[in-house]
Amino acid sequence: MHTQFAGFHRFPVRFQNLFRLAQGINIQPVVREDNGFAMTEKMAAPVMDYWSKVLSNLPPLPKVPYMRKVREKPDSRQKSYVVRIPLDIQSDLRKQAKDNKMMLMSILHTAWSFLLQQENHCQDVAYCLLVPRSQGNSAVHSLVPMRMQMEENSTVQGVITKAFQQFVISKPYAALARRDIISLVGSWEDNFDHFLNFVDFFQSGKKFVEVSGQEEGSVVLQTTLDVRNVRLALRFSTDEGHVWLKFVYNEQTFTEADIAMLARHYLLVL
Repeated sequence: MHTQFAGFHRFPVRFQNLFRLAQGINIQPVVREDNGFAMTEKMAAPVMDYWSKVLSNLPPLPKVPYMRKVREKPDSRQKSYVVRIPLDIQSDLRKQAKDNKMMLMSILHTAWSFLLQQENHCQDVAYCLLVPRSQGNSAVHSLVPMRMQMEENSTVQGVITKAFQQFVISKPYAALARRDIISLVGSWEDNFDHFLNFVDFFQSGKKFVEVSGQEEGSVVLQTTLDVRNVRLALRFSTDEGHVWLKFVYNEQTFTEADIAMLARHYLLVL
């Protein structure tokens, strides 16, 4: 199995359908979302047009530090390694972000881009963020590709500001599943092999009773994730004022010692 699933759906009782079935009346099926990522026809065209421009001429797939080369495709066996971002770093980050979560996210993933650029001796990298979907049900996730390019006169603050602006512009178009990215770039594994997960970082979650039921079902909570060809995920979350980072990694490409070094390396850059 390549999909991890933990979700809750709420269905209203439609007694009239029971009587229609008993009387032999045909009931038209309701079109359901494919794993919560289906776009409406009205939204699909502008969303795909926007991302086709963002994803054109992508740089080569960046190598993640300490990742081991594996010829065969990775399976779904995964482990996790959790670290708490040190309080002194958190204090500085919140001060720089001015308690703006979107700016704080920009700082956190920009640090990751610096790490990738350093490892690959380049100034242009691309990777994906996983965030709550902008359109429709915010309990559903969306991938948001980020293109991080450095210029000769770039400053850290300038790069972070550009990352923040890029996400703000992209947020209304956050309605992408992996199949949508594949349709745009032709291959997932040739362009992306990891992502940064900010779903828990932004979502407070809703109670079951707070979500209205629909005939086709309503998503209350979704932690579904297709992990085919995904070798690493950095999962950020907040709890009681602390920022936590969980490295979810593939056992074929990382050892626990590798991930521990990667975590220290990331915190050093941060």
